[in-house]
Amino acid sequence: MDEQQLEQQLGLALRRRRVAQGVTREALAERANVSLGALRNLETGVGANVTTLVRAVHALGADDWLAQLEPAPVPFSPLAVVEQTLHAPEREPRPRARARRPR
Repeated sequence: MDEQQLEQQLGLALRRRRVAQGVTREALAERANVSLGALRNLETGVGANVTTLVRAVHALGADDWLAQLEPAPVPFSPLAVVEQTLHAPEREPRPRARARRPR
């Protein structure tokens, strides 16, 4: 999926939420403090910025929807890395190559 398709899908999902709540585009633009054109661009996937998206989602009371976009945190423990290296199987040393004299 390319960026344009993703923008269109996000815009369509936002429009569905707005329509499901019975909110007009004009009312949402006013509540979100964005221009009507910016909201139209967002909903049609023509191009918008993150601020417009966040404001519109917040005005619809759908902040949880944005939270779903965040990836789950991956726990990182430096001590776990040290433990793994301490308990890792040791590699067998390679036999040393003998130096040969030129003939």
